[in-house]
Amino acid sequence: MIMNDAVMNITWNNYPGINGYGDALNRLSYHYRKYENQTVSCSYRDKYENWRKVNFIRKQVFKRNSNFLLHASSHFTRDNSQHHVSPTHDYWPARIMHDSMPSGKIAFHFYRNNYPSQYQGKGLSDMLNKKIYVENLDDLRNDIYWAGYDLVSLYDINDYHGFNVIENAIDCIRTNMYILQECDYYVGSEGFTSHLCRAMHVPGVFYRNDKESKEYKIIENSLEQSIHNMVCSKKEIKKKVLAFSHYMSHH
Repeated sequence: MIMNDAVMNITWNNYPGINGYGDALNRLSYHYRKYENQTVSCSYRDKYENWRKVNFIRKQVFKRNSNFLLHASSHFTRDNSQHHVSPTHDYWPARIMHDSMPSGKIAFHFYRNNYPSQYQGKGLSDMLNKKIYVENLDDLRNDIYWAGYDLVSLYDINDYHGFNVIENAIDCIRTNMYILQECDYYVGSEGFTSHLCRAMHVPGVFYRNDKESKEYKIIENSLEQSIHNMVCSKKEIKKKVLAFSHYMSHH
């Protein structure tokens, strides 16, 4: 890859609204791709908590991009312009990529409605509720099992979702990435893990229960890989898993 001699200076301003780990992964990947043929000096003028998340993604998730120099700043600049939830782009590769050898395993992770009260007071409840699986999870587990797959649950750094916990963030993300690496497929809520699957090229379905919403349509239209699909019901999940199982059995 040929790099330009001149260094481009850009500013990373704060976007109003929710800025989670999935948003950090998406946005950093977008900038990496947008400027991948240039050397960039990026002045980071976002909230400290957002900077911490982006820096975590930069160090623990993505392959190193030595041409994108990210500098924290004491300044803070809010950008009030309109931005898409997930701009369409080929995600920057993760440090650990998917192993295409079949394993007969599906990675499994859904949001659950057991968030602490302080989350509800930060305007997050509406966003989180859209990612909560509203049907019976045990029935879904059984359907996937009878499709011929072993389910492997991913980990969380807390117990908000009812899954096993690894409290150390680095150990948690590394463990999940190694699980995703060897699983044939991912089934779970749209969120950080779905962004991770896009970076790792892990096939899967991403669940939200608000199919008629603007946000659902934007995310659905942004999926750049044919191996990923948005779904809103157990029926759709089962259909996609069975189709994938059929595809795998003939290749």
